[in-house]
Amino acid sequence: MSNIEIIELQNAIISNMAQINAELHVRLEQYEAVAHNEKTEQLEETTDNMIGSLKAAGVFEEGGIL
Repeated sequence: MSNIEIIELQNAIISNMAQINAELHVRLEQYEAVAHNEKTEQLEETTDNMIGSLKAAGVFEEGGIL
């Protein structure tokens, strides 16, 4: 194998690695978005439950604290 062939093979490997890295980056962003959405939903549900408990206890009403 000549030096030129080795360099071409190295360049092809580097190019493939860059493509894989780009694809992994996109997937990571997607996973982070899903995790963020799930966490936001959990926090909203917890907040709604807490507000419901405060309303039931007569401590909270729409518009502010009594």
